[in-house]
Amino acid sequence: MDIEKAVDQISEIHSHLAKSETFYGFKPLILLLVGLTAMIVAGLQSWLMPSINDMIFLLQWLVVGVVIIVIIYGNIIYNYLRYGSNFEIHQMTKVCLQFVPSLVAGTIVTAVILLFEKSSSALLPGLWAILFGLGIFSMRPYLPRYVGFIALYYFIVGGVLMYLTAFDLSFSPWGMGLTFGVGHLLAALIMHLGIERNVK
Repeated sequence: MDIEKAVDQISEIHSHLAKSETFYGFKPLILLLVGLTAMIVAGLQSWLMPSINDMIFLLQWLVVGVVIIVIIYGNIIYNYLRYGSNFEIHQMTKVCLQFVPSLVAGTIVTAVILLFEKSSSALLPGLWAILFGLGIFSMRPYLPRYVGFIALYYFIVGGVLMYLTAFDLSFSPWGMGLTFGVGHLLAALIMHLGIERNVK
């Protein structure tokens, strides 16, 4: 009887530790707004600039990507530094650093292709999606359940975008807009469900 009680207590402690180690800094509302913004940008780009130059297309989405990262991580850092405990700040730092290698890899790949191998620039949208998915996968142990499906989504869509280079379709505004728009909407849903489950 005592053994069963001890096992139950250990399970309860493990459950509390798992909840405390799960990072909920990615706010569903911010992710939702980012996803909608990506789709709006795609709509405006296809409407106002239907025959845009490839380099301008890539540079515009690079700017959008930088703005998105600044908004998401800026919101996290601001909230945690202002309201978080020392443990929460440490947790935020640990989780956010998991994304840095894929961000650095994306920066290097983008710079090399744009500066020295422009003929391969059509591969960039797919590579961005795959590297973004890799960054999410790296953070997966610290995020709510099912986040791995978001990474899988980016891997698959990134592969599709790279395949579309054979048909000169990788520079479609909706290719980028739907890839990152749907991805962030999916992330918003999973984070929302994770927060609700944690509250319960």
